[in-house]
Amino acid sequence: AISQLDPEARNTHQASQNFGKLREPLLRYTHILRAFGVVERDYEGPLYPPEDSCGQGDYTLLRISWWLPDIRSETGQGPLDAPSVFNFYLPNYAPQGPAGDAGLVAPEFQIATEEKVVNSANLFNWTIQNSEEINNNDTRSTLDLEDELVWADDLPQMMDTLDLLLLNGEMSSQLHSIILNHLNGAPFFSGDEGRRAKLEDAIMLIVNSHEYMIQK
Repeated sequence: AISQLDPEARNTHQASQNFGKLREPLLRYTHILRAFGVVERDYEGPLYPPEDSCGQGDYTLLRISWWLPDIRSETGQGPLDAPSVFNFYLPNYAPQGPAGDAGLVAPEFQIATEEKVVNSANLFNWTIQNSEEINNNDTRSTLDLEDELVWADDLPQMMDTLDLLLLNGEMSSQLHSIILNHLNGAPFFSGDEGRRAKLEDAIMLIVNSHEYMIQK
């Protein structure tokens, strides 16, 4: 039997003002894909661009809508592409402002430039908004929101489920009210188009919120 468990691993320290980290854009992106699933595609022919290709052939693949070099250029991160053993940033980086003034470090903020923050949000939003391509004859893998569309008929249930999937059930009442007010007040189309738009809007608002970006 285990007599002692690591207290740092077992305790979330949510009460501490200094606990938590900025969720890196690449981890945000893969978390979205894992939360909802990605559709595999059957593909025949040469892959593009050539530098990412292993040649002519038949493939069953997860070809995300953005090529890996595009993700790297937009977010500042690429899979297995860290420039050093310290990841994509220096371990002692302290951003200017309250954190730096308090003598705290926040390494992940080193790549959170204005350009990368905007480009990352565009990447996430594009991925979410193009989930409908699942039903088209396309070779790209897309976010699979088909099972979740039923939630749009019950907005409180949809919010609770997204809260659990994306925020570990810790969404604040303020963020909950902001999103729910938007979903109840925006002029969505009727039918499946409107239901999908409501679901996509809710997901986009959550993943671009500070509550999602700051992981505790």
